Amino acid sequence: MMEIPIGSFNAFSNAKNLAQLFHEIFVQSSKDKPNLFSKATIKWLLTPLRTEQPLMDYDPVLDRSIRFTLAGLQIFTSQRDTHMYGFWDDLLGQFVISDPELNLTVAYTTNHAHCGSRPNIATNAYLSKLYELTQSPF
Repeated sequence: MMEIPIGSFNAFSNAKNLAQLFHEIFVQSSKDKPNLFSKATIKWLLTPLRTEQPLMDYDPVLDRSIRFTLAGLQIFTSQRDTHMYGFWDDLLGQFVISDPELNLTVAYTTNHAHCGSRPNIATNAYLSKLYELTQSPF
C-alpha cells in the first residue's frame, strides 16, 4: 500500500514508496503474475510517443532533447543499452526510473532544488554505480 499524506502535492511521501509504485507498474507487470493494471494500460504507458525521426522532443527549459511515451513518461537509455521509463526533472534533483529488462527501479526525492538545467553530476554518478553493480555477482 502506498502512503499518500495530505500535504504531499506530488502524491508520494518518500523515495521508497515512489520506487515501490513504479516497480509494481513497470517491472512486475512484465512478469506473468497479477498486476494493478491491465496489459493494455501497461502497453500504453510504455509506447513511445514518436516512432519516426525525430524520436526526441526538445525541452527549452531543460535545454535538452527528451523522448516521451504516450502517457508522458520519459524514456531513457541506460548504460547497459536497456530502456528506462520514468521522470527525471534535473531542476529539483528528483527522479524515478524503472528498467523492466534488468528488474531495477530507483527513486530519489529531496527537498533541495539545485535549479540547474544541465544533468545533475551526482545523480548521473549514482545511476552509473547502480548499473555497474548490476553487472557484478553478489
